[in-house]
Amino acid sequence: MNHLVAVLSCLAFATSAIAQETPKDLPPLLRVVVKTDPDKGQILYKEFSYVNEPVFKKGVVQKGIALVEVDVAEDRFVWVEGQGIIDIGTRKVTTLDGKGGDKTVETRFITTDGKHLALADVWKRVKANMVIAVSRNGETPAPEFLRALHPDIVVVIPDAVKKEEK
Repeated sequence: MNHLVAVLSCLAFATSAIAQETPKDLPPLLRVVVKTDPDKGQILYKEFSYVNEPVFKKGVVQKGIALVEVDVAEDRFVWVEGQGIIDIGTRKVTTLDGKGGDKTVETRFITTDGKHLALADVWKRVKANMVIAVSRNGETPAPEFLRALHPDIVVVIPDAVKKEEK
């Protein structure tokens, strides 16, 4: 009887896990804050990337019957740490979709439960060496991703389309 209950409960949990929809949005990027500058309206964070670096080596090629020493260039990827900057405030951005025109964008901040954060609260909460989540597409990340984040994390939505004030 105990085995039957265990099997049935596993089946019930498995079907509920399968029934969940997959998020249609991209997950936010997690970044470590290096410094905040409220006077300039900027948050600086660590950015990691690879750069292509040429490496020159000596090689030998055959020219006729003689061997000739030449410089050979090879590429290698090098891990580089830099800084990214999030500018806070309203600005104009030109769209690259071929339709022309500008759009007015701003940086918005929310908590992991989706509540809007005032700018004064952002400067109190965002400090050096803390993790922030940065939206990739200018929209609020899917609730499934927000639930997976620690409640202390501030979610940054750069280039969010500015809502018209009425």
